[in-house]
Amino acid sequence: MHRSLRIPEIVDLIFAELRTPRQGNEGKDFATLARTCKAFQDPALNLLWSEQHTLDNLLRTLPPHLWTEKRHPGFSDNLRLTGPVEPADWEVPLMYALRIRTLRLWMWTRDADKLPVDIFEAISSGLPRDYLCPNLRIISWFADEDAIFPYIRLFLGPKITDVTITSGASSISLFPTLALR
Repeated sequence: MHRSLRIPEIVDLIFAELRTPRQGNEGKDFATLARTCKAFQDPALNLLWSEQHTLDNLLRTLPPHLWTEKRHPGFSDNLRLTGPVEPADWEVPLMYALRIRTLRLWMWTRDADKLPVDIFEAISSGLPRDYLCPNLRIISWFADEDAIFPYIRLFLGPKITDVTITSGASSISLFPTLALR
C-alpha cells in the first residue's frame, strides 16, 4: 500500500468522496473497504455506521438465534427478538453502536403488532451500559405511540447536541423528565 494511504486525513478525503451515494450502492463501498485492509477498516466502518435510520442493522449483529425477520411485501422488514439478550450477546452490537453519530427513528404505526416495544424492553433490560449509542450526537425520534416514548432515555447520552422529538399528545407530560437525563 502506498505510504500516502497511511495518512488518516488523506483516507478521510477519499472516503468522503465515496460517501456520495450512487444508485444501488449505498454502503457497499464502505463494507468492501472495511474488509480490504486494517488501515481502511475503522474509517470505513465509522462512515458505514455513522447514520442509522433504524435499529435493525444493529440488532442483526446480535447472535442469529436471538432474532427473526418477517418480510412484508411493500413494507419494511419487521425484525423481532426471539429470546432474552444476555450480557455476553451485547459485545458485537455495542462495538458498532459506538460508531453511530446520527439516529433517525421513525415509528409511525397504528398496528400494535409492529410496535418495537418488545425490542426496546429487551434493550433496556439487558443493556450493560447506560446508553445504547454513547457517542450519539443527533437523534430524531418520531413515534405516535406513547408506549415507546419512555425508551428515548436509552439514546440521550452525554454527547447529544441535537434532538428532534415528535410523539403522541399524551407524551408531553413526560418531557420534563428528559431534562433530568
